[in-house]
Amino acid sequence: MSKVLKGILWVFAFLIFLQNLGYNISTLLAGIGIGGVAIAFALQSILEDVFSYFSIYFDKPFVVGDFLDVGGQFGTVSYIGIKSTRLTTLQGEELVIPNQTLTSSNVHNYKKMKERRIQFSFGILYETPVEKVKKVLQIIKEIVDAEDNDRFDRAHFNNFGDSSLDFEVVYFMLTDDYKEYMNTQQSINLKMLQNFAKEKIEFAYPTRTVLVKNESK
Repeated sequence: MSKVLKGILWVFAFLIFLQNLGYNISTLLAGIGIGGVAIAFALQSILEDVFSYFSIYFDKPFVVGDFLDVGGQFGTVSYIGIKSTRLTTLQGEELVIPNQTLTSSNVHNYKKMKERRIQFSFGILYETPVEKVKKVLQIIKEIVDAEDNDRFDRAHFNNFGDSSLDFEVVYFMLTDDYKEYMNTQQSINLKMLQNFAKEKIEFAYPTRTVLVKNESK
């Protein structure tokens, strides 16, 4: 891109920026001339990206190093340019996203989370005695409380499933580190397996009962 064209882009990006702030730029546009306006229309998409850059620069919804979710695409911000922003995905790929897309999409910035709310479910066999069903809630609370970087919120026997007695658990991670969350959840899962086995509480699995009607006389 030539220096002249870059200069035109910057001028029109600045004008659009002023217009979005509420200033009347009609006189300035008239002074630039028809040729400049024609170029601006031809480069509208580029100008939108440039204006979005200004929006990102001043508003700072994210900075280099933040971990983002943009429409289900996850990555760490590695570069914020005038036209696009680059993310490094969990797989190590570089994802290039136009700035206009970022300012017009719902962007989840996990780096700014102070806590992460975690919810998970599991089921146990219908044959489990009532006293042991009640005990499950205490076991879960003790397991979650024993972890270092979380805060237990609740555990409930919440549903009679098709083939299981279903429980729902909620806790909060006190860090935004995704790996730390995965380590904590793994530790909780392993302790559930161990403690449930000691209490002879079995996890449910899909089952189906078939009734056969004997119509013979």
